[in-house]
Amino acid sequence: VIADHGVILYAPPDGNGLFAVDAFNGKKIWENNDRRVQYIGCIADKIVVISTGTSIVGLDLQSGAQKWQADLKDKFGIVSGRLV
Repeated sequence: VIADHGVILYAPPDGNGLFAVDAFNGKKIWENNDRRVQYIGCIADKIVVISTGTSIVGLDLQSGAQKWQADLKDKFGIVSGRLV
């Protein structure tokens, strides 16, 4: 769980997806089930940075839309450990 700009993000450890809820009323803002989220790294400039195990992805904090993706599997194999 991580929070910023009134948005709480949650990635269930036993499932796919990332969920964003309003920190003030608990209503779902968006949900992204396109990929398995290994770790939520950080939020910077309203971009959520996540690791999927094979890539690092930047998602828009307010909409969940993908902004960018860095594929790491071909160069490094499976990415493990926490983002720093």
